[in-house]
Amino acid sequence: MSKAERESDRENILERKKRQRTEAYSRRRSLTEEERAVKSAAICHFLQGIPALRQAETVFSYAASAVEANLDEINQVLAEQGKRVCFPLCYSDGIMQAVFPAPNDPQAWSRGAFGIREPILERSSVVDPEEIDVVLVPCVVFDERGGRCGHGKGYYDRFLESISPNTLKILIAFDVQKTDEVAMEVTDVRMDLVVTEKGITAIRK
Repeated sequence: MSKAERESDRENILERKKRQRTEAYSRRRSLTEEERAVKSAAICHFLQGIPALRQAETVFSYAASAVEANLDEINQVLAEQGKRVCFPLCYSDGIMQAVFPAPNDPQAWSRGAFGIREPILERSSVVDPEEIDVVLVPCVVFDERGGRCGHGKGYYDRFLESISPNTLKILIAFDVQKTDEVAMEVTDVRMDLVVTEKGITAIRK
């Protein structure tokens, strides 16, 4: 394939991604606050049944935006079980760190971009990505083959390159965010499990 053909192919993928994001954004926004709460609770319930998550010592989770699947419930359960639950801290250069906020310290958190909660580095400890046993990954759109597409900044894809090959990657989403086949580039990372309010899907490799 020539350079021009590769560039054309990538442009087509990016255009498909943009269209899929727009459609998934619309479907997700159509959910009411109550629907999101009920579906988020179901997702947290299913997560509690995953053996690898029960056995994990360090879990990389996230603090949800207003429209994402909210994992506060499972995050609290994991913390009460004595697990180290770390969260993303994103920088303007596209880099994302895993940090462990000081437990039970409301001053360890601030409101970042789009009002999303994020840890304050000075009140947190940085976690080596290779120490993470399970990653809970949000998305904008996904498919049942483990393909995902985020907001297009590449934070998660770059971060996932640094974790251990043995780390379990679990995609978290509402079922309305699903599409038949996500447009993916070679740098995009596929997930091992998909968890929605409808259940758990194991991805065949």
